Amino acid sequence: MFNSRQSLNFLYFLLIGILLFLFFYLMIKLFPFYKAVFLLFWHVAAPFVISCLIAYLLYPVVQAIHKYHIPKGVAVLIIYLLFFGLTAYFIYRIYPMVVVQVRDLNEQFPQLMKMYEKMIYQFYEYTSFLPENVHDKFDQFLLRMENTLDQLLERLMSGFTKVFDLIIFLTVIPVLVFYF
Repeated sequence: MFNSRQSLNFLYFLLIGILLFLFFYLMIKLFPFYKAVFLLFWHVAAPFVISCLIAYLLYPVVQAIHKYHIPKGVAVLIIYLLFFGLTAYFIYRIYPMVVVQVRDLNEQFPQLMKMYEKMIYQFYEYTSFLPENVHDKFDQFLLRMENTLDQLLERLMSGFTKVFDLIIFLTVIPVLVFYF
């Protein structure tokens, strides 16, 4: 019925499948223990991986420019100048608008808070005929919303430290791409 060769192959694949299942199961279950190691590895390896990907994608462009007897290093510099020039242009155009919007928000914030308080008081006046339980639920809802907004702002402020990491990340990548 079955020869020994087929039986051995079946057992071999079954054993490999079970071992792979156990390996992935243990990897998932033990993830909290080695999460820090993977995060450290990712922070170290990410610039190299991204640089390799960018270098791979830019290689045909560099080769096309090199066909016009332009050295490859100069071709990469031309691509960098175009990229960073366009990026600087967009930042030059967008940055003043962002500054104006932030300034307007800063000036309008006290009035927005007064409008918020007025709206809440009007809501209480319009719903004064409702039972106190409804007002309590509404107060709980407002507290949750304010706490959520507070947590969002805290995360935004803590994100500014990540901006510094991103700046370093973005300055290392072009150097690595140039050498790759």
